[in-house]
Amino acid sequence: MNIAFISNLPVKSFLSNLFIQYSQTQNLDIEHFMYCTEYDMDAVGISKCQVVVIYLDFHDKYNYLCKDILENKYSRSEAIKIVITQMEQLYGYVKSISNARIIWFGFENFFSEIYQMLGSIRAKFDIIDDINIELFDKLSKENDVLIDLKRIIAQVGQKNSFDLKQYRRWNWPFSRAVNHIIVEEVLKQIRIEQAIGPKCIVLDCDNVLWGGIISEDGIDNIKLGSYGLGKLYKEFQEFLVWMYDFGVILAICSKNNYEDIINVLDNHSEVILKKKYISLIMANWNSKTENILAISKELNIGLDQMVFLDDSLAEIHEIKNRLPDVISLQFNILEAYKFSNLFNLQINDYRKVLDRQSTYLNNKRRMVLKHAVGSYEKYLEELKTSIVILESSENEVARLAELINRTNKFTNGRRYTIAELKDKMKDSSYIFKSIYVKDIYQDFGLVGAIMIKDRNCLDVCCLSCRVLGRRVEEYLINYIKKPEFNVTKLYFKNTSKNNEFLKKVQDEIANLTIL
Repeated sequence: MNIAFISNLPVKSFLSNLFIQYSQTQNLDIEHFMYCTEYDMDAVGISKCQVVVIYLDFHDKYNYLCKDILENKYSRSEAIKIVITQMEQLYGYVKSISNARIIWFGFENFFSEIYQMLGSIRAKFDIIDDINIELFDKLSKENDVLIDLKRIIAQVGQKNSFDLKQYRRWNWPFSRAVNHIIVEEVLKQIRIEQAIGPKCIVLDCDNVLWGGIISEDGIDNIKLGSYGLGKLYKEFQEFLVWMYDFGVILAICSKNNYEDIINVLDNHSEVILKKKYISLIMANWNSKTENILAISKELNIGLDQMVFLDDSLAEIHEIKNRLPDVISLQFNILEAYKFSNLFNLQINDYRKVLDRQSTYLNNKRRMVLKHAVGSYEKYLEELKTSIVILESSENEVARLAELINRTNKFTNGRRYTIAELKDKMKDSSYIFKSIYVKDIYQDFGLVGAIMIKDRNCLDVCCLSCRVLGRRVEEYLINYIKKPEFNVTKLYFKNTSKNNEFLKKVQDEIANLTIL
């Protein structure tokens, strides 16, 4: 991956070493960083980048506008239009030379001595929030991102965010603390785009979802409510529902009687985390290791995609020793949210979130069917899985890009942006196919993509993990083997999880050249 940084300030001098350091420690596949100003852009270099970061300093570029508003040379709306027009021109130019995803840092107005005289009032020349809102609307329509720089400064604290001596000497206003967060924020957006990080949180119940021990205290005496310590647990449950709404899978792993857990989830008047939000409940007296393995198998989620929270240090040590791929953290309600930065989440269409969550709930029904019918062959027959492969259309591009960039298991590792896919769809040398799957329990919709170049090179092949293990993979490979394609070459990039994909394809397609 190549990243370009466009700014009117000396970004390279203050951030380049941090970018290299952070990307290496986080094992992100970043090959090259480039830096340029908005007036001296390397169009060829930017066109080769997958991510373009834009940071323009308002104080350096537009501070005169605030004075002009005060002196009535411009109205607020006129001044906002001047800025937005120039930003749209820059944005349009970058989009015209590059298919990269754009990460744009919003403006901030904390770096000003004026408010030391005025106090913390809202002045008529405060136009930054209005500009940021318009920028957000523009960027979000193109699946690009606006970073809230004011939130970063608030996180560090205004007094600790700026270095005035450094600014006067080197024209860079931010302190080291802000520099680190800016770099981390860019890399977090890359991790979000690539779906790097856990997908599931596995929760103990006693002293995690509520205070106290349900088997000893009873439903009426556990701490869960609107006051005191119970309020902290209730707020934590609200946070977990937010995580569910963002697509995180919630599971329970508790040494308790199943009926006691269900009684709380269904009948406690203060419960926020209802049973409907939980994809799987393992409440019994088996070891936590056994139950987490069962959760992984039943929900078809890798152990490395799980975070386990338990208040017992002994249970945490057990999982760390026996299941080291699981991120295991001892829970303390006073530090309840410190695990949240492990997750890298997108704000998706809520209907897609519900559809994805229903997949895990329906997996339980499939497991019941599998045990009931006995043989695996009979199980597949009873599922009545339907697979349809169609020509891809432009209105599927966003979903195709999501699959291509977020699939890490059954994939050849090729990544493309939405804009790149649109360009290739116009290229007659490429064949695009979309894979749709459904069974008796659920219509999975669009779950896979094939892209073949010159009828002989498999450029993209990916399939969502939601439909693996029911012969969809074999059907897909057999489709690729059709004589009309004559596939002899495969582009492959290791994701650390797709070696099985490579082996399967090599076993099925003889004399395949790996690019």
